[in-house]
Amino acid sequence: MRHERLPDPTRDYDEALRDLHEHGLCVVLDALDGATLERARTALYRAAADDAERGRRANGFVLDQDGHNRRVWNLLDRAPVFASLAEHPLALQLVRAFLGWPALLSNISGNITDPGAACGVPHADQVFVPLPWPKRAQGMNVVWCIDDFTRANGATEVVPGSHRLARSPRDDDISLNFVPIEAPAGSAIAFGSRLWHRTGANPTTDSHRAAVFPYLYNDRLSHAGELVPVARTVCRRAGLGQSADSARLQERVVRSGVWRVTALRRSMLVPKTTIGSARLSIGASLRICTET
Repeated sequence: MRHERLPDPTRDYDEALRDLHEHGLCVVLDALDGATLERARTALYRAAADDAERGRRANGFVLDQDGHNRRVWNLLDRAPVFASLAEHPLALQLVRAFLGWPALLSNISGNITDPGAACGVPHADQVFVPLPWPKRAQGMNVVWCIDDFTRANGATEVVPGSHRLARSPRDDDISLNFVPIEAPAGSAIAFGSRLWHRTGANPTTDSHRAAVFPYLYNDRLSHAGELVPVARTVCRRAGLGQSADSARLQERVVRSGVWRVTALRRSMLVPKTTIGSARLSIGASLRICTET
């Protein structure tokens, strides 16, 4: 595979969308205002501290290679700001243009890469789609940079151009050209589910890297997984129902009455909710999928 460079960060939506279609990736600067960024950072680190205090397991995720990555699950139920990120207009625009509409929220979680963390396992998020993969991506992440993403502190790394191979990385894929996505806090990084990526290593002694990853997919495409009941209080505690669009989303959440457990980690509960005409999800990772 020929080596490619990453697209330059931009503040222009049209340029970002072109980058997403061509490179499978785009970086949008200043996507979050300062107040929202600070609320999200405070809420994410508070949720991680609460998990530690309650003895909830935060490491050992299948895509991490040591215990220095902390995963914070079920963010929609942790603070109202995460629902705001899920509904961010920029993210929704990218979802509509890249994947189509309507969309389902599949996962909303956080990832805090602590000092000493090794790089993660290379993967593509489209493992739920049988081979051969179609030309159009079936899912999408919108990564909210809660801290600065740098080469030194564990910025997400991708293999530029790998989305064109239409498969996951294999054991015989050697000498992969992983490139870190460097972006300041408050940026949004969007990439399709075919792009190979991993959590970067953090060899520092004092620098943490946190992000929120929402993941969505088209509501005509279903994932394999275990279904368990979802309480109406999830909608209320997430701050949903403040607008007509939110009310429609809440009704779809309650009517569907399920949470989906992904095949990768059975302890990760993610809501199967339809995102209304003006909403996206927040998380350390956002995945969105669509039918071909």
